[in-house]
Amino acid sequence: MLEGIKVTKYFGGLKALNEVDFYVDSKEIVGIIGPNGAGKTTLFNIICGFYRPDSGKIIFEGKDITNLKPYEIFQLGVARTFQIVKPFLRMSVLENVLVGLLYNKRKRVSYVEARREALRWLEFVGLHEKKDVIADQLNYVERRKLELARALASEPKLILLDEVAAGLNPAEVTDMMRKIEIIWKDYGIAIVWIEHVMKAIMSVCHRIIVLHQGSKIAEGPPNLIARDEKVIEAYLGEAYA
Repeated sequence: MLEGIKVTKYFGGLKALNEVDFYVDSKEIVGIIGPNGAGKTTLFNIICGFYRPDSGKIIFEGKDITNLKPYEIFQLGVARTFQIVKPFLRMSVLENVLVGLLYNKRKRVSYVEARREALRWLEFVGLHEKKDVIADQLNYVERRKLELARALASEPKLILLDEVAAGLNPAEVTDMMRKIEIIWKDYGIAIVWIEHVMKAIMSVCHRIIVLHQGSKIAEGPPNLIARDEKVIEAYLGEAYA
């Protein structure tokens, strides 16, 4: 479904991504981990068209999307959440979700249909009772849930999750893990998930990609990644590896 070929990105003299190759199969949950500054969110920004790579390509369903604009990539079926949550603060919770539905050119719906669908996703993430609350009044965790509902409402084929478990307590992390599995299993949406909560990402993902200083240093099933010497060294230092 998604493929990156030797994706490279510079910021001035800093090489944020160094010829990174990756792929995501249909209906697969792929995790991306790595220390801070590894290039994880930069990779998401390139996939979504916010940045253009200095070299390399992004292919989605056989189509080269490297030079497309973010809204064009969104209309192809790629949605995302952000590490720093970005709701429309002056709009209600319901209105935030309606945006993803009413501006989805792949599926034209009436306002009544869009509202019904938006309420369904708010129920899914646990925000139905706050549908009329202005987004600015939500707490941090609620804003994360709103981001997820808004992305899901666009009916994506692929969703990019950027640290959706950040700031959650253990019970909330478990609930988020369950929701991500439902998104994959029941709705057939492919998922790429950046996360620092290792318990969550190692339990849910089918395959893990590890970035360190802009390069891919490991890839494989979670049980092997957890024992990989390069990964342990990147996180804890050479002495632990």
